Amino acid sequence: FVIIACSKLGRHATLGEAIQCAKSYRSAGADIILMQGLRSLDQLATVPQEIVDVPLIVKMCNKTARPLLSAAELQNLGYSMVYWPYPALLAATRAIWEAGRELKTLGKVTTMPDRGEHPWWY
Repeated sequence: FVIIACSKLGRHATLGEAIQCAKSYRSAGADIILMQGLRSLDQLATVPQEIVDVPLIVKMCNKTARPLLSAAELQNLGYSMVYWPYPALLAATRAIWEAGRELKTLGKVTTMPDRGEHPWWY
């Protein structure tokens, strides 16, 4: 198994404190560090410079991360992994909302994907 430790900056921790916390997690045996709460390009760039002996994960979220960087840009900064937790959820939520709206107004759903378009469907 792999131990992923989360270090978060925000109301209760500065960037320096979050980095120190991540280093402590690494010393304690963490295999990967997840950094949360990074809100600027400067913060995103600083973390991989300070934490160099362990793979880093970063979360890209429209609500918190600014700027939103691509996977290639994050890799160039020194991150090993990135996750975007909301795009698929928001797309699914939109599809559910649309289907519900059609059921309510038309009594049927007309926007279902064709099985031929999506071989993974069913």
